[in-house]
Amino acid sequence: MTARIEVTFHGVDVSPALRAAVEERAGRLPRLAEDIVSCHCVIEAQGRRQTHGNPYRVHVRVHLAGGALDTEGTGAEPYATANAALETMERRLRDFVRRRRDQPRRRSDPA
Repeated sequence: MTARIEVTFHGVDVSPALRAAVEERAGRLPRLAEDIVSCHCVIEAQGRRQTHGNPYRVHVRVHLAGGALDTEGTGAEPYATANAALETMERRLRDFVRRRRDQPRRRSDPA
């Protein structure tokens, strides 16, 4: 099953190169968990009046068959910020799959 990947820009000019980079990186997430339904990445400018600090915010949400995982990153460069947020999502997804795999199975009826 292929996961649906959606990239949204808020307050930032739409960049086909940035969209392609995010879609390529997010396209690797289903290798970590087979039950990913969709991935939504939002790239936005923090605020019009902000002149210093981290003007870009990237929010990544992955919907799984049993729930959802969220990560967020801020930075001065949209490519690096998106890359860092997706890297964090990969780490969280690996941890989620490991925890789910290591959980003891519950028996439906006592022996």
